[in-house]
Amino acid sequence: MLSIIFSHLLGKKAGKAIHQNRQRCFYISYRTGLLVVVYSTLTTSLLALGATLVTTGLPADWFMLYIAKPLAWMTTVSSLPVLIAGSWYGFTLSKSAGE
Repeated sequence: MLSIIFSHLLGKKAGKAIHQNRQRCFYISYRTGLLVVVYSTLTTSLLALGATLVTTGLPADWFMLYIAKPLAWMTTVSSLPVLIAGSWYGFTLSKSAGE
């Protein structure tokens, strides 16, 4: 659900930017896709950390468990799919803006 919300909010800005500058459509769409992944991962990780704080307290390696590892894994694993989908959507949007 968070990804949908962030996609909607950031996608509006990306669409406007692509309509204004069609040559950078691949960069804008890739950057926006990665930002959606980062924001969704950080928000979900912070919610999980909050739930852990309420139930058991703060673990000693909380930063690695709840921030660094999820962020590293999600950005690494999702970089290629975001590149493919973002390039396709960016190209399609820039193509439709020219009509």
